[in-house]
Amino acid sequence: MTDPFFVDNAQIAERVVWSNQNHKSQCSIAKVMAVNSSPVSVDIQPLVNYFDQIAGFTPYIVIPSVPVVQLQTSAYSINTPLNIGDTGLVIWFDREVYTTLQAGATTPQAPSSGDLYDVGACVFLPILTSFALANPLKTNGVDFISSQVSLLTQLLNLLTGLSTFLTAVASAPTTNPLTPAYAAAIALACNNFLSLGPVLADTVTVIKAQLTLFQGMQT
Repeated sequence: MTDPFFVDNAQIAERVVWSNQNHKSQCSIAKVMAVNSSPVSVDIQPLVNYFDQIAGFTPYIVIPSVPVVQLQTSAYSINTPLNIGDTGLVIWFDREVYTTLQAGATTPQAPSSGDLYDVGACVFLPILTSFALANPLKTNGVDFISSQVSLLTQLLNLLTGLSTFLTAVASAPTTNPLTPAYAAAIALACNNFLSLGPVLADTVTVIKAQLTLFQGMQT
């Protein structure tokens, strides 16, 4: 009579594979718990619990000193401002990659460990936020927004105002620049430029301050 508690080899293999998959993460979402300047990194808390066969779904520990992936090459970079509480993607690697990155990532390097999986062998990509904070989708147009400072929109508004100003100046009489008519035309052009309201969201001074703020947030 067959033992009802007997498990054949196929079931054993299936359980081993299932157990391995339950204990190995590849990609998830995480929250920034701390921003570190030396080395440049973040401490992160994965926001999706892993599965433990005894305890069930269990929170990850806070993973310290995780490198941040930013858009950067030898010729350009976009510095991403990060704050505690920001969310993004955490990606784990099959092998340890820090040895290669510290060596300059120019030649193949042997990993410092032969382990196939290490919970600390990961990087953080600040490219995913909660759906409630997602920017609206548009059918066209590109913009760069930093803390509600909309760079290209402000530049477009500024150029629109300057175009209106130059058009008004071009209509001023040129026979004698000192005539009252010329002075009146220039004054009208300036007033139109500074009072465009919805068309020109801010004056040149405010736009300059906002662009300075935008630039400062990237350093």
